Amino acid sequence: EHKDRNIEMPDPIGDRVISREAADTVTSVLTGVVNDGTAKKSVRENPLRDGQKVAGKTGTSDNNRSAWFTGFTPNLVTSVGLFGEDSKTHAQVPMYKAAGVDYRVNGGGPPAEIWAAYTFGVMEKVTKFDLETKQGAAVKPSKSATT
Repeated sequence: EHKDRNIEMPDPIGDRVISREAADTVTSVLTGVVNDGTAKKSVRENPLRDGQKVAGKTGTSDNNRSAWFTGFTPNLVTSVGLFGEDSKTHAQVPMYKAAGVDYRVNGGGPPAEIWAAYTFGVMEKVTKFDLETKQGAAVKPSKSATT
C-alpha cells in the first residue's frame, strides 16, 4: 500500500539471465568471504551459525563513510548497511571509532555481526547450497594441475 492506494508489484521471478554454472561459481566464491575472508570472525565463527551455509560480500566506502555486508543462505538474502551522519547537519561523515570499534568500521565488522545475529536468529533449519561448479572457494582444489 502507498497512502490510500494499492500498488501492483511485478512478478519477482524473471527469466534466467546467467547460466547455472556461473551463478553457482559466484556463490562458491562468495562462501570464501565468510569462511576464510573478511567476514570470517563475524559470520563463520558466530556460535549461532550451527553449520548454516552462507555466502556474502563485505564493503567499505572511501573515507569510511559507510560499510556493509550483504549475505545469503539458500533461503534468505539480507543486506546491512551502516552510514556515518552528522547529527546536526545530516551530512555524511566518516565512521571512525563508531559502533564500539577502535579505529575504522568495515563491512566484516559491525555490519556482518548485525547480519549474522539477524540471519541466524530467524533461520529455522540449517540449509546447504546445491552448487554445480568445479570452481570457487567451496570447491576443493584438484591434486593435479589443469591446463
